[in-house]
Amino acid sequence: MGVKHFRSRRSILACLFIALLVTLPSCGPKKADVDAKKPSVAEASAPAAPKLPPLRVLFVGNNYTFDNGGIPAALTAMVHAKGERDILAVSSVGGGKTLQWHWEQGTARESVAHRGPWDYVVLQDFSTRPVDDPSAMFAYVRKFDELIRQAGAKTVLFMTWARLNEPENETVIVQAYNKIGRELGATVARVGPAWERVLDEKPSIKLHMEDRSHPTPAGTYLAACVFYATLLNDSPVGLPATLQLPNGKTLGVSPEDAKVLQKAAERVARVTPQD
Repeated sequence: MGVKHFRSRRSILACLFIALLVTLPSCGPKKADVDAKKPSVAEASAPAAPKLPPLRVLFVGNNYTFDNGGIPAALTAMVHAKGERDILAVSSVGGGKTLQWHWEQGTARESVAHRGPWDYVVLQDFSTRPVDDPSAMFAYVRKFDELIRQAGAKTVLFMTWARLNEPENETVIVQAYNKIGRELGATVARVGPAWERVLDEKPSIKLHMEDRSHPTPAGTYLAACVFYATLLNDSPVGLPATLQLPNGKTLGVSPEDAKVLQKAAERVARVTPQD
C-alpha cells in the first residue's frame, strides 16, 4: 500500500470519528438542566420575615401597678411567652401615691421626658381619686398627657377597679376615665370592667386582697391580660397560666382560672380572638 493511499484512508477515518462525536449526546448536564437547578432571583433575594420592633412602655402609678411583682413584669412575661417581639416595660411608682404627687415629686416627669423613647406611658391615679376629686385627677392627667405627647409617646389610662365593699363606685370610675380619655384622645385600658365581669361570672376567683382594695396575684394577672390585649391588639387567650417574671419569680393562677381571666380581658378590650 502506498503512502499516499494510506494517508487518504486515515483522513477518511478521522472524518468519520469527528462525525460520530458530533452525533453522540453530551455526557455533561444540559444548560437548561443547570439553569433549572439555580435558585430564581426571587428565591435567592427573598428577605426573612421582619421581627416586630420592641415595645417600650412606662407605667406611672402606685400599688395597683406594682403589687405581686407588678403589671410591667407580668406583661413582659406574656409578651416573651408569645415570642413575636421584645418589650421593655418599666415603672415609676410610689405606694399610695396620686398622679399629682408624681408630677410634683418629679421622677415620673423625668422618666417620661428623658428615659425613653416610649411607645406608651400608662397613667394610674389613686384608686378613689376619680370618686373623691375627679377635677384633680383630670388636671394632672392633662399635664402628663402634654408631656407624653412632647416625648413622642401615647397616653394610656389605667381604668382601675372599685374596692370590694364599694362596688357602686365602679360606674363613677369608668365615667371619669372615659371622660378624660375622650377629651385627650387617649387609650383606656379597661381593667376595672374586666374585674366586674370576672366577679359576676366566677366569684370564686379572688381578685381583691383581704384589705378589699389591692390585687391578689389573680388580680394582677387579669390586669396584665387587659394591658396585653390593649397595647398589642392581640388576644391573651392561650397565654401561659404561670408566668416567669424577669426577676426569676413566678406569677400564676390555675389553668382553669387563667382561661376565665384571659377571656374576660379579651372581651372587655374588644380584641378579635386569634385563630
